[in-house]
Amino acid sequence: MPGSWWAALGVAAALCAHGEAAAQESRYAGEWSGKYVCRQGVTAMQVVVEATGADGVRALVHFFPTAENPRVAEGCFTMTGLFERGSGQLSLRRERWIVQPRGYAIPEFDGTIDGGGLTFSGRLTGVAGCATFSLTRDPSPRALPAACAARGSR
Repeated sequence: MPGSWWAALGVAAALCAHGEAAAQESRYAGEWSGKYVCRQGVTAMQVVVEATGADGVRALVHFFPTAENPRVAEGCFTMTGLFERGSGQLSLRRERWIVQPRGYAIPEFDGTIDGGGLTFSGRLTGVAGCATFSLTRDPSPRALPAACAARGSR
């Protein structure tokens, strides 16, 4: 009987750990939309983040023109990164282009997701002329282009 009690306690602990991991994953995984600022000006973007295990992430970034900056090019790329549970820090590092407009480079994202998982904002680094980004859980105003969706899933 004592062995059964320890086994039940172990199962309960494992379920709690799994529940915590799932709660943290839901904090960062999913679709984000908003804007960023780089040399070309304010640019709209959609970021789809998925968990890859052990707080690792993979992201697909789609950027496109805004009403206030309609001449921005459209493109998409993939990123990999790491989510730090305690701080809410999500760092995304460039991986590869899917659709690259001429003259564009992939910045790296260093930001924080709020405790409720509703906003993700921070700084863009690694590309001269880039500054900040701000994203929310609102749906993107533009559909993900087929070229981005098809090649981003690899």
